[in-house]
Order: sequence, then C-alpha cells, then structure tokens
Amino acid sequence: VRFDANGGTGTMEPQMVSDGEQFVFPTCTFAAPAGKMFAHWKAGDRNYPEGDAITVKSDLTAAAVWTDEKEITKTIQETLKEVPAELKSLFNTVQEIEKALLDKLMINGQAPVPGQTVFKNVELMISHDGGKTWVKATKDTFPKGGIIVELDYPEGTNGREYRFAVAHMLTVAMNGMKAGYIEKPEVVTTDKKLRVTLNGLSPVAISWTKIDNQAIDSLPQTGDTERPLVYGLAVLFACIGLGVLLKRNNKK
Repeated sequence: VRFDANGGTGTMEPQMVSDGEQFVFPTCTFAAPAGKMFAHWKAGDRNYPEGDAITVKSDLTAAAVWTDEKEITKTIQETLKEVPAELKSLFNTVQEIEKALLDKLMINGQAPVPGQTVFKNVELMISHDGGKTWVKATKDTFPKGGIIVELDYPEGTNGREYRFAVAHMLTVAMNGMKAGYIEKPEVVTTDKKLRVTLNGLSPVAISWTKIDNQAIDSLPQTGDTERPLVYGLAVLFACIGLGVLLKRNNKK
C-alpha cells in the first residue's frame, strides 16, 4: 500500500500487507497545503477515514484528500487557583485579583453578596485540524472584536431565578486595553449557560443575586397601560379641581 501526498508535503513509507488481509488506514502525517486540512484517504473510487479498514487483494495507493482549513475553538474553565504568569508584575496573590474584580462587580447598583461570587480562569483553545490538536490562544490569534463565551452557571443557580454580573481581567494588553484592565460585559442568560462577549480570556468573576419576584409582581405589568393612565388622569383632574376651588375661595 503506497501513500500519495496529493499536494501535501512529506513522505509516508509504503506498508506491506498480505493478500486477503485487513489494512487499517493510518493517521495522515503529510503536511497539509496552505489553508487546508486533512479530510480522508481516497483509494480507487471510495473515501476512507483514518482508522477505517479494508481487505487488500492487490497493490493499492491511498491518496490524501484535503479540505479547507476550519478553525474551531473551545474554552477551558477552571477555578482560579493561582496568579497567571502574565499578571505577576501587577498582583502578588489570587486574593488581590479577586478584590479587584469584586470592586468592579455591581448588580443593580449593589455590591456582590458575600459568598455569592465565583472566580474562574478561562482559557481559549484553538484547533486548525478539526480538533485533533489544540493550542492556547495568544493576543495575536485571539479573535478581533472579542468572542462569545458560554460560562457554566454557579452551582445551585439558573437563568430563571437569579440575576448575574460578570467581570473579566485581561492578562495581556490587547484589543486596545492594558494588562490588568477589567471589563464588565453584558450578561445574557440561556437555558444552560451564561453568555458574555469577552475581549480576552483569563480571570473571570461571576456574581449573582436572587430575583425578588414579589417586588416584580407589585409593578405595573407590560401591556397593562390603561390602568396607570386612568389613575394619572384622575390625579391630574383632581389637582385642577382643587386649584379652581382655592381660587374661588380667595376671591370671596
């Protein structure tokens, strides 16, 4: 069985297979052409993914088939346990980073409730080969204009009963902001995750407070516009009537 780079570079040694034996298509070690990634092997008129097996009855050539490179990303979220190397010139301890993030967090003008904030280290990983290998994003490879990140809900919370605030600290200067800069992105709640747009990844603080449904229920509901309007007009007419009455009394 011989291997054809088909536009790629490098070499792969032929493999000897006895007549009638199974041959397993190996991992492609050819270097892909610029802007391409490996898709599958082609032998004869059929395509075979890596790891697929066929019965060999004659000499065979397996040609690498390439497809347009696709960048995919994922995030790794862990509890913040140490000062990121890039921030050690600004902070000595994790507690100093946490305090800086807490000072930025406000929910409806109120400071975070003690015990209702979690601190995470979030890293963006990028793959150019369909998820086979991953590398940590740098300031040069981080998407311009930020990236949408889905954060796990803190244990015991959800997007229906709780309100959230998020603060994020940049570890390196990027997107026009200095290392140590703290941004407070808008938070969108979904069924399973918190969604925010970040201009970098690193220390992230998530704070929450329970929504007071009783207070919400006491407010005029959306669509109930007639009742407040009637009350407002009644008060206005009452004030006009009182003004007329006082004017008449003054004349007397």
